[in-house]
Amino acid sequence: RQPDAKALMKKSLRDNHQQSYLISDKGSKFKKIYQDIQPFPWFNKCNLSGVDIKLINRLISNHSYDKRWLHRYGKAESEKCEICDVVETAEHIIFNCKKYEGAKNSYKHMRQLNSVEELWKSQERNAALNEISHFIRQQNIEF
Repeated sequence: RQPDAKALMKKSLRDNHQQSYLISDKGSKFKKIYQDIQPFPWFNKCNLSGVDIKLINRLISNHSYDKRWLHRYGKAESEKCEICDVVETAEHIIFNCKKYEGAKNSYKHMRQLNSVEELWKSQERNAALNEISHFIRQQNIEF
């Protein structure tokens, strides 16, 4: 049996979109997590609110209101973390910043993670995502 026109068109569109995704220089941070276009968004089977999904999207896409971003647009004098003296990114704040080291210790899954890539490879990703969104709200971190 021959595939119908709709299925062929869908496959062609998906293949073209995948190719555009791969060659684009945009989304390099996200591509480290997902090399292929997924049929459903990452949050499809997560128990997160819309606000939490937005926070995590900002973290994984590297588009947040951290000092790196604020400095880039002239809203901060420096891109450096005032505590650690490294470029302040959302990933740094969540996983490595000494300012939040003590607070992070009360989160089982966060203590074990050092990067977004580690988070995405984690067997306990959904639990870690819930912890991260809770941590961001509890610490009043603005993303």
